[in-house]
Amino acid sequence: MAHLEKNGITVKSKHGLILIIIISIFAPIRDVFTQTTDITTESSSSENSSNSIFNQLYGALTFRYQGRHAEGEGKSDQDLNESLRLNYGSPYNDKISGYIHGALRQDIDDPSSLFRSIDDTYDNSLRGYLYEFYANVNDISIIESAKIGRQYSSDVENLHFDGLHLSFKPFDNIRFATFGGVPAHFHESSSDGDWISGISFKIKPLKNSTVGFDYIFASDKNDDIGNHHDNLFIISARHNVKQWWGIYGRYSKLGSISRDFQISSSWNFSELDLNIRFSYYKQAQALGDFTIEFNEFAPSMGEYEPYDQYTLDIYKGIGNHMGLNVGASLRELKDESDENTFNHDYERYYIAYSLFDFPLKGLTMSLTGEDFETAGDDVQSISFDVTQNFNKKFKISLGSYYSLYKYDTTSGGNLAAFNSFSEDAFFPVESLTESERDNVRSYYLKIKKKIFNSWEIWGKYEYESFDSDIFHTFQTALKVKF
Repeated sequence: MAHLEKNGITVKSKHGLILIIIISIFAPIRDVFTQTTDITTESSSSENSSNSIFNQLYGALTFRYQGRHAEGEGKSDQDLNESLRLNYGSPYNDKISGYIHGALRQDIDDPSSLFRSIDDTYDNSLRGYLYEFYANVNDISIIESAKIGRQYSSDVENLHFDGLHLSFKPFDNIRFATFGGVPAHFHESSSDGDWISGISFKIKPLKNSTVGFDYIFASDKNDDIGNHHDNLFIISARHNVKQWWGIYGRYSKLGSISRDFQISSSWNFSELDLNIRFSYYKQAQALGDFTIEFNEFAPSMGEYEPYDQYTLDIYKGIGNHMGLNVGASLRELKDESDENTFNHDYERYYIAYSLFDFPLKGLTMSLTGEDFETAGDDVQSISFDVTQNFNKKFKISLGSYYSLYKYDTTSGGNLAAFNSFSEDAFFPVESLTESERDNVRSYYLKIKKKIFNSWEIWGKYEYESFDSDIFHTFQTALKVKF
């Protein structure tokens, strides 16, 4: 496994962790020093400037712990994660703003092969990651915004890179963006030869319509998957036919092949408390031998075979305290002989009944019945969730759900889950060797408690039972806002 030198940070001491802890202890009393008093004093211009800059800073520190244990194999793993988010100003309202998001990750024991993650392949157990670090400037002549540094962009695809992103709005009905830089690949030893750039047009030909034309070029020099130079073209359109009816379509071409096609429609009848959503997605070709930006899991999970998927969801509110959901999802491989791990045909049908603020205020209950049909199985399951909110400061949830397929993927690839502030996503799953577990029944207990005005504590225990073993997972976190 190649070690990261540029995009990740190997931490050779625990001083950084100690510094983060010290900051978090003082974070709750930040407001004490920024409050005004009844005693009027004359401040120097430099003091006022310093206070103004300090008041523009805000963010959060989050400390997470995860422990996992396999009951049958008797193997365990424990991990720590400390993340910092720091904002200067607002990217939407202020002329100048900035953002930093980084994390420290450490395995605090000697992990078994079952739970071994990519972080465990390095000589040092403490690893540092810089996810975002950029400055943003708004309204520079014809430029609507300019962002420079490490950043995410979702103009065309979900991309992560070091570089420059420029947005323009020359007319009220036209938006244009362009970007370029070096992709952020956390687990590569060198970024030599890597490059990504693109453009994005959004046009409103009609008041209720938007049409998009997008292009990305990606170059990736990689010892594991070879050298690639790929072009991605995307056409998309969105139209509100009526106030209650909207449609969306998207087509993409990767190099010389059609990659995927999507169409969806939604109907929202607010007077009836009725919502209907339908979508169709087609992956036209196998995804494998492309740059990581266009198929990030291919090096470890192999080709993702072409398939069609249809989804229908209908929700109807009943009175002030009840709701009913029914729906279906059908996934068909283009070639049935392609079915293997991570590539499946299946049909899923479900009906869910929910109660809100009944019989107690702040109480939400849901009960879901599902039917899964595959080539070899026909499985029925019941899932439930009971959540009670107490005065917006304390929340507790208890529930169970069934997964026909549950995946473990490399932790470095699931940044959205790893970076989430949500108590529902403390860590991504962290197997170094990707695996798929079938027929998994999960039970969970989640607790969230607000302490002071700026501290939150989360806790979660999950019990997973499947064909070959039983997993126990305990997660806890402390978030400190400042």
